Order: sequence, then C-alpha cells, then structure tokens
Amino acid sequence: MSKESHGGPSGPAKVEPVHDVDRPHAVIRFKRDVQFPRFGMRAGERWGFVVFGKNEERLKRIKAGERFDFAGGQCLAEDVEIVYEGPCGLEYSVAAGYISAVLPTVNAAHHQREVA
Repeated sequence: MSKESHGGPSGPAKVEPVHDVDRPHAVIRFKRDVQFPRFGMRAGERWGFVVFGKNEERLKRIKAGERFDFAGGQCLAEDVEIVYEGPCGLEYSVAAGYISAVLPTVNAAHHQREVA
C-alpha cells in the first residue's frame, strides 16, 4: 500500500509511505474480564488499533473465531466483539471511546434556528 510515482530521466521512482491515518482502523470490546500477562481488560473496555501487520492478522483471527495474541498472552475470539471496522475519523474515535458523540437535541436545534 504505497503511493508510487514513476521514475523518469531524473531518477528512480519515488515511493511515498502510507501513514496510519490512511489505513483502516478497528475497535474490539471485551465481553468479560480477562487477565493477560502484561495487563488485564475489564468487561466493556475497548481497544482500538490500526489494521496493519500483526493487528491485521489479529482481526482476521477474531473474525474466524480463533485465539489471537494480545498483551503477551492469548485471547479467545468469543471474549471480544468487533464494534468498529473502517477508516480513521470521528466514527472510529467514538467507537474507541476517545470522544463521545454529542448529538443536538430537538430543543437545541430549534434554538439555533431562532438565533440565526
């Protein structure tokens, strides 16, 4: 997944790196408390990650219902659920719990029209 420009008389082709923001992201939520060698995860906690390299394999194993590496140990796919898979952005940040989505209420939307 790199962006290439073709080389020409000035030299070889230039390969631009792909940044994490341009890669797919995913969020899993733990269904129960699980203790791993490095740290534990509580039921309801979420883990967001860039789907690339070992994390791409992790997501494939979860989808296949297989055990996967996590925090220095193994986790069962049945102990997690995939709550988001897609591009980086607002939806990912909400799914991961980094921010909360604040939707305007009916009264707030009405008030904004009166002010305008």
